Amino acid sequence: MLLIAGCTPGVYQSKPVDGPPAIVPAGLINLPDAIPRDEVPCGGCARPYVIDGVRYQPLASNLGYRERGHASWYGSAFHGNPTATGERYDMFAMTAAHKTLPLPSYARVRNLQNGRQVTVKVNDRGPFHAGRIIDLSYAAAVKLGIDQIGSAPVEVVALPLSAGAVSATNKPVSTVNGVYYQAGAFANPQNARALQVKLLAAGVEPVEIFAVEVNGRRLHRVRVGPVTEDIETLMIARLKDLGLYSPAKDTP
Repeated sequence: MLLIAGCTPGVYQSKPVDGPPAIVPAGLINLPDAIPRDEVPCGGCARPYVIDGVRYQPLASNLGYRERGHASWYGSAFHGNPTATGERYDMFAMTAAHKTLPLPSYARVRNLQNGRQVTVKVNDRGPFHAGRIIDLSYAAAVKLGIDQIGSAPVEVVALPLSAGAVSATNKPVSTVNGVYYQAGAFANPQNARALQVKLLAAGVEPVEIFAVEVNGRRLHRVRVGPVTEDIETLMIARLKDLGLYSPAKDTP
């Protein structure tokens, strides 16, 4: 793992002896996931860079990014050091390092061995190790169950910055005129988030989640839109391709 300090290309640190914290905070397994939200892009982090003779070109957009490979984690040796975005690395926060995703951005990481998944904020570069596609914070590694084994096969799905956020008030946030389609409604908010991630990863956006009360039950609705008239037919076809055969037209 190498860190790029404060978005400045070419400033690196060699990897010291790393490991878990001396004292693991109680309840770390229950730490909330990172919440996707709009971020100010780190301009310097978009520039190409070279590590050990390998040139990396950061992606201009994370839209549609999905990859499988091995995840590792980094901990106490880097705690408090600057990340590539200039933020201080906090091994007890839900963050991660990636070689090419835009910084900062957000991603859903799923452990393919046990099915656990987390949402992390990607704010650092790495891991520069063959076969590894993402370096997780210690907290994220604990939640995924890989803190003891060191690495595990995972699937990483990027969440677009502008459409990955769930409104803090659980209300629709779109203001542009157009048609909306309800893609699903779930009692379990995790199922709603999973559908949102699936849609965003397939390039369907904007997608929002908001809670409503229906006959005394709290439901989490997943809604696509606003969809303008010129692309409405294409959007319906895309939703059907994803297995949503009867997406219901919704009201703003």
